[in-house]
Amino acid sequence: MKTKPMAASLLIVLATVIGADAAEPLRLAGIFADHMVLQREQPIPVWGWANKDATVKADFAGQRAETKAAADGSWSVALKPLAANSKEASLQVESGSETVVIRDVLVGEVWHASGQSNMAMNVGAMARELKNVNADIAAADLPSLRFCRINEPESAQPLIDLPNPHPRRRRRLASAGR
Repeated sequence: MKTKPMAASLLIVLATVIGADAAEPLRLAGIFADHMVLQREQPIPVWGWANKDATVKADFAGQRAETKAAADGSWSVALKPLAANSKEASLQVESGSETVVIRDVLVGEVWHASGQSNMAMNVGAMARELKNVNADIAAADLPSLRFCRINEPESAQPLIDLPNPHPRRRRRLASAGR
């Protein structure tokens, strides 16, 4: 009978599909991105997702923290506080054969500006109202000054992940809070 080989083949395919769906690729929360700044002189939380029970290692600025992913795949480590430093470094996270590298990371002051609708106004949009704005933008060569805008996701529940921020050009810097 051909039913036994067919049943065995079906079980193998089913096990492969179920196993593939269960695998969680290593990833960090969306807030972690190239060119980011980590807050100085505070414990540095790093978190994300991996396969359940997988060992996860995070390396940054000579420190290593290690943990195991929980049953839902979530993991979190805390690196020790660091002094401000404008030397670019990489945050590397490994789990099994997977590695995620966040490049050009600085340690310094992190400011959050929010709460007012005028925070959405950017320097480029104010070009007609601000004198010499184009010259100011061209002269603003401050590689240690980083800016990112995180779109406001709507949620009735607290979020543990946010959309990946992306560095903005100087023209898009908020004109309020300067």
